[in-house]
Amino acid sequence: MTPARLPDDDRILQLLADEATEGLAPADQAELDDYQRRQPDLDRDALQRAAAAATLAFSRMRSPLPPTLERRLTHEGYRAVLGLGTGAPDHRTPSAAQVSRLLAGAPDVVRATWRAAQPGCERVAGEAAWSDARQAGLLVLRGLPANDPHRRQYQLWIIDQRSGTPVDGGVFDIPSGDEVLIPFAPRVPVRTPRAFAITLAPPGGVAAPGGPWLVVATLNQ
Repeated sequence: MTPARLPDDDRILQLLADEATEGLAPADQAELDDYQRRQPDLDRDALQRAAAAATLAFSRMRSPLPPTLERRLTHEGYRAVLGLGTGAPDHRTPSAAQVSRLLAGAPDVVRATWRAAQPGCERVAGEAAWSDARQAGLLVLRGLPANDPHRRQYQLWIIDQRSGTPVDGGVFDIPSGDEVLIPFAPRVPVRTPRAFAITLAPPGGVAAPGGPWLVVATLNQ
């Protein structure tokens, strides 16, 4: 199956997302229709379906995402849903759009808010969302300092409710000044986690935590 062609214009991407999820004002609808006439090979229906999938999780968030983050994630969600890649694929974990769709249909999604566990992390905000049934989750992070991936990476740990053992949730990077949405899936099954924690680790991560928790999100069981 040949994937639908994706516009490069962020404005058109946003119009398609709005059309799929909330409808357009007459002027915006005319602009999008004009673009369609000039680009007859554009598969608009497929792009609308991608927009709906990519934005579905936003409505399930406890608080709205910042507009700049939502626009960027919508753009990346199009690419993930349509199989076009985001320009920085992570082959170990599913895409943010895929996990968003999984969580949107899961009956057991739980969320926890980040709190600082070390000095210098007091401004970190956001949440961790998790589904036991799907064995997948999403991190929303704002204010975590940027890292140099050649020197060290952030690593997520999922604290198992029964054993208390930290399970590797994967490594990730924070670009300078960015707010990020990070999908994750544990290396081994986890049932009813009690908390999520983030550390700094050497590139590629470690098998067991070697540094202090920077931020922690504790679930209310």
